[in-house]
Amino acid sequence: MNGTSGPGLLLRWTLAAALSVATAPGFAQQVLEPVEQPRMDHYEEPVQAQLTTAQGALEDLLEAAEQDVTGLTRAFGHLGQLYLLHDFMAPAAAALRNAETLDPEDPRWPYFLAIYHIFEGHLEEAVAALDRVLDLTPGDLAARIRRGDTLFDLDRVDDAEAEYRRILSLNPNHSAAHFGLGRVEFQRGGLQSAIERFRTALRGQPEGSVVHHHVGLALRRLGRREEAADELNRNENVRVAFPDPLFASLQRLNVSREAYFKRGTQAMRRGDLQEALLAFQGADEALPNDSITLFNLGMVLIELGDKARAEERMRSAIEFDQDYREPHFNLALILAERNDLRGAEHHFRRATEIDPEDLEARVRLAEVLSRLDSLNEAIELLEEVLAIDQALPMAQLALGAAHQMAGDRQAARTALLNVLEAAPGAPRERAEAHYRLAVLADSGLPGSAPTETTETIGSPSGPGENDPEVHLQQAIDLDHDFAEAHALLGRVLARREQYGEAASHFGRALARDPANARWHGDRAMALVLGKRYQAARGALVSGRSALASAGATPTEALDHLDTLLARLLAASPLPGTRNGVEALAIAQRLMAERPTIQHAETLAMALAEIGDFERAVSMQRQVLAEVTRRGDKPTAGQEQRLRAYLNNEPAREPWFSP
Repeated sequence: MNGTSGPGLLLRWTLAAALSVATAPGFAQQVLEPVEQPRMDHYEEPVQAQLTTAQGALEDLLEAAEQDVTGLTRAFGHLGQLYLLHDFMAPAAAALRNAETLDPEDPRWPYFLAIYHIFEGHLEEAVAALDRVLDLTPGDLAARIRRGDTLFDLDRVDDAEAEYRRILSLNPNHSAAHFGLGRVEFQRGGLQSAIERFRTALRGQPEGSVVHHHVGLALRRLGRREEAADELNRNENVRVAFPDPLFASLQRLNVSREAYFKRGTQAMRRGDLQEALLAFQGADEALPNDSITLFNLGMVLIELGDKARAEERMRSAIEFDQDYREPHFNLALILAERNDLRGAEHHFRRATEIDPEDLEARVRLAEVLSRLDSLNEAIELLEEVLAIDQALPMAQLALGAAHQMAGDRQAARTALLNVLEAAPGAPRERAEAHYRLAVLADSGLPGSAPTETTETIGSPSGPGENDPEVHLQQAIDLDHDFAEAHALLGRVLARREQYGEAASHFGRALARDPANARWHGDRAMALVLGKRYQAARGALVSGRSALASAGATPTEALDHLDTLLARLLAASPLPGTRNGVEALAIAQRLMAERPTIQHAETLAMALAEIGDFERAVSMQRQVLAEVTRRGDKPTAGQEQRLRAYLNNEPAREPWFSP
């Protein structure tokens, strides 16, 4: 409810002389109360329009030649609800009493009157109104819980207990009733039984954090002070909710910015993003150009994955409040993700200017500076942050990454180990630190190539003193969905000729990022090297389809998968996997679009598979000639394939053999 009731004039239809209405045949004439018309000019335009429309509808009914009792009931009730919503308490009560007078069989009107009395502190009147509700609808649990709570507040503890127990007889899992009984037990000194009731309430509604406060008070009285402190700290002042359809319908009438905003934040809290989006859009319509509303709209759109519209809302929020830190920070995150590093740098800097003590913004700025190769500035900034908070995990992690990019392996390793020592409660940072330590260890092993090309996936290497596999397993233990860790572990295992496990980890990486062309190629090569040719063929076909569906995949990435598939179809040792005609079609297309040595070799393999050895020999000779012309020496594999074609033998190694 919003605002305050201001001094008002009587409505033209406030009935200076009492209005008499016959409610139904056989009933006496009923006298209705005058209803004040409050001032509304301090409310937002949508609220004023809503109230004016409701007032006009009632006025029309009152001035009609024939009385419409049903219409009058609805109009008084509707206007009373609106006044109640916006804290015009006296006129709300008058309108609701008129509605109940006109239709005493409708439980809505005494229920809303009970809410009015509770807000005004008229507790005895509230109980009386709730009694009228329950006479009409005995199974209304919302009315019963309100009645129990009001009786408790009146210190009628026995009556409150009876009401709570009646509720539990109808619904044994009613958290608010368990909470109420806990309060009853606490007041009577039954501290342990109160705690048990409170914990039952929490099991049914863990988000009702105010219960932790009551548990803490009980524990403190029992002398269990450490447990009490822990419970008291968990109180976030979220009340124990209960299903309340009539009150929910009342709240839905509210078209103010505050009401929409509250609905949006509540929807966000329970994870209902579409409802949150609609609510914040309503708040924006009720009060346009409000930077806080625009920011929250942007945050919902980020959660929904609509980064483009989120960026628009963040920019609008900044336009209307240039010193609002949150939209600057979150806009910078969006820009950094899409690689607009200069834009991200600008907005992270603004966030740090607005709040110089914002260490997170300074760390994020340093991360962007590292990506911009401003490594000295990034390292200096991170060292300043760590001078303020030496154990800040994200700063140590960013410092390790910056040293790693600068080529200072020892400094990088020191910073990353500091993350592991200082961040037992930061699993994301620990996982990232293990991953980066694995990268450092892997790049120092024999046989690991800096470019990590697919061709080197099978190069053997043994575990060193700092085994990357150990770090990667620890990273995955901390974050089972860490795609990059799975992919790097796949490459490490493949170099150790553990091809089945390698393929499995590439598959888990692809589950998180199905549009990663490199991982599709790595997985297929692991399957080929593990002699699982049929599975490799399926992986290449599905990978090609996934990349085509994703769109915007680089041509080279698609070429690589097509080349692997064509070579597998042409040269697989497993007959059921081969298909020379299909291999030839792929190879000819690749060669026509981009004639390269690699594509020419693939075409020669396909020609040999369909038995056209003459053309296969010709193509392979051209390959060797081009390699020589470029000043290189043909590999043993290239020469061996030429000898096979001269002997009318197809290739039977579908990988890039040296």
